[in-house]
Amino acid sequence: MKKVILTLLTATLVFSFTSFNAEVEAKETFKNCKELNKKYPKGVKKGHSAYSAKLDRDKDGWACEK
Repeated sequence: MKKVILTLLTATLVFSFTSFNAEVEAKETFKNCKELNKKYPKGVKKGHSAYSAKLDRDKDGWACEK
């Protein structure tokens, strides 16, 4: 019984770590708005993988909007 519980806990930890890494790797980064706007001409909303607070000058939840 202990072996089964240990196996389940290990599998859960491995799955959680893998899922977390996938989210981190999916993050898009851009040096500035000019670069971001090449791919996203209207800017990006907070929560989007390319959103960065440093690119949201007016702090309205949209980065690099025109």
